[in-house]
Amino acid sequence: MKRLIKNKKFRLAFKISLLIGMVLLVLDQNNAFRKRKTLSEARLLMDTIVRFDLCDDGHTKQQTKNAFDEAWNRFKDLENKLNVYDKKSEVSKINDSHPEQVLISNDTYGLIESAIDYHDKTNGAFNICVGPLIRMWKEANKNNMIPSELDYLKIKDAIDIKNISLIEGDRAVLKDEFAKIDLGGIAKGYAVDEAVKIFKQHGFTSFLIDAGGDVYASGFNCVGKPWRIGIRDPFNRSNIIDVVALTDSAVTTSGNYERFYQIDDNKYSHIFDPHNLMPQKNVLSATVIAPTAQEADVFSTALCVLGEDEGLKIIERYDNKHAAFMIISSDKGTLEKRLSKHYKKFR
Repeated sequence: MKRLIKNKKFRLAFKISLLIGMVLLVLDQNNAFRKRKTLSEARLLMDTIVRFDLCDDGHTKQQTKNAFDEAWNRFKDLENKLNVYDKKSEVSKINDSHPEQVLISNDTYGLIESAIDYHDKTNGAFNICVGPLIRMWKEANKNNMIPSELDYLKIKDAIDIKNISLIEGDRAVLKDEFAKIDLGGIAKGYAVDEAVKIFKQHGFTSFLIDAGGDVYASGFNCVGKPWRIGIRDPFNRSNIIDVVALTDSAVTTSGNYERFYQIDDNKYSHIFDPHNLMPQKNVLSATVIAPTAQEADVFSTALCVLGEDEGLKIIERYDNKHAAFMIISSDKGTLEKRLSKHYKKFR
């Protein structure tokens, strides 16, 4: 199995990822490798481990290299444009330029446009204008102090999705001085979908892309069966709580147990409810299956905010290519599993 591990930092990150694992775990890899040659590469991008597994379709080494290189270059290009922590990125330029308009690429423009549309589709649960909340809670975590009422009053108007405007197909502007956008809930999914297009254009039909738990499974695995993806138990990472079988589908899990802020002895979700401006509670994890990684990425975040009843209703508006599996912490402290009506077809 080939991996591109270029430096000590990456090797350490890669080892940690293997030891800790992602929320989603690709299963049956050993059997797949025995039957049909698998070509694999992994790199550290978008603050996570990104991995490409291709089933050998008889391509030459140069053809395979060209496909890998183009996919990696596309990922890197999107990281450069969308990384909110990179001062040179287009997202940062938007955040730092109020009230001036900023010239942006088709990628950034299209993603913001899609995010505004998803805001409506999720009843406001998916909101890229939560940037001020994320910054406020990062500072709170650093200082080990809950944000004050004054902190909230300062930013509450900045969270409105109407604070981001798109202009004439190539520019964006923020209307509120405290407004900040964050595309973290959609960028990885979009990057995965872009890589999918590239591999298909190069003639690959059976492959799997995993960007830190944003997974797309194309065709069948290397023994001709659907790709099997395990969903980890939120309380015991060594256990698999469920398994889905995917072909030409994406799956993503979001939850408040993977990433969180810790202040004193209390943990707070990194996913915020844009309606009350607080870290979401009760939903431990939401796994969403969808035709694209972008959809799965967005809806898994939105379901954590909406909760099981409203969240599953939204998923069930769509066709049988969309499904969800949620783990809920009840008021009694027990765990409950909730499935959308089409979820069982993926087991």
